[in-house]
Amino acid sequence: MKRPLRAEGTLERRDGTLEKRVVKPRRERVAIDAKQAVIERNDVRRRVSLARAPELAALYAGFTALMAGDTAALERHFEPSIARKGASFTLTLLPRDAKLRARATLEVSGFGDTVRCVAVVEPDGDASVMAIGAASVGLDPPPARDALARHCRGGA
Repeated sequence: MKRPLRAEGTLERRDGTLEKRVVKPRRERVAIDAKQAVIERNDVRRRVSLARAPELAALYAGFTALMAGDTAALERHFEPSIARKGASFTLTLLPRDAKLRARATLEVSGFGDTVRCVAVVEPDGDASVMAIGAASVGLDPPPARDALARHCRGGA
């Protein structure tokens, strides 16, 4: 890709399922529970067992622990480290699983006590960044990576 792609949708956790719904630019749904992931895209539904995708299982565990505020569960799967600059913060979650670590790291950034963005960062620096709530406003067109990182930390 030559420039960032902006997608709009929701991310929520309920009844043991983590679900991402994208409504723009195309419809997509990914629902993950403790056993499987269901991916719906272009009217095609695919199921993936988490037993066959341990990296996906670790990401599921990390996201659900993060959203539940479960520090013990988070630390079972990730080595957390936090960087602060004034009221801005970035929580980096380095996967304990070597296969997942070779594929991605999670970064949670924000300002004060508010999480503004969650990113899945690949080793080459490519990232999928989810701006949350008010942080998603004013990002059209999507800014360059450095500007987006500042935006996610509340401008700092």
